[in-house]
Amino acid sequence: MRTVLLASAIAVAHSLLSFVVAKAGGLQPGQYSVGGLQSVCFNGDGTWYGTTFNFSGTWFADSGKVGAAAAVHGNYQIKRSGYFGYGNDTLTIKKKSSILTADWHDWLDDESYENFAAVPVTLEKKNCDKAYSRTNKHAASQQG
Repeated sequence: MRTVLLASAIAVAHSLLSFVVAKAGGLQPGQYSVGGLQSVCFNGDGTWYGTTFNFSGTWFADSGKVGAAAAVHGNYQIKRSGYFGYGNDTLTIKKKSSILTADWHDWLDDESYENFAAVPVTLEKKNCDKAYSRTNKHAASQQG
């Protein structure tokens, strides 16, 4: 029972911290284009999901002391003919003036694919589309 209460308290604190820091100048919740390749929804509770690719994870806004607007990480599954595996993403989103960019690292667990790129991040809209639910057949940073 203590573990459940502790986990709940941590989740609430994380959500509150993300909300407070976002208001202080970090990344705001909403739907964003990442590199013009994927669209993702950053929720106010510290979770995110893809609207154009089936991936998700957690994020937190930074107060600016580290120099990033947000840190993002997540995972996804890939199924295609002859292949079944998992992929991972991290994004360090930076804000300079009003321009957002991300250092995007995308890789597969079996090390058959890895990509690191600096990409633009742009707000598409405040209200997000629903989560993409189709089966992934390639890595998130690859074109389909």
